[in-house]
Amino acid sequence: MSQGITKLVTSDITTEIKISVSTAILYSATDNNPTDFGSVANGTRLLKKSLTDYAKACPGSKVAAFGQLQ
Repeated sequence: MSQGITKLVTSDITTEIKISVSTAILYSATDNNPTDFGSVANGTRLLKKSLTDYAKACPGSKVAAFGQLQ
């Protein structure tokens, strides 16, 4: 999965912290209608699920979340 420009930051972190990983959360964002917040809600839902699943699978682990607007 592509991380876009965020990869510039996350690749430095995963290089320096050998046990770290970087994962992209891809979802369809829309630029056709700037007042359409459905894609924002979808992205928020996917992020929450991803963080919740990770916390359950790896309790006590540290997390850093990065993002970008399209």
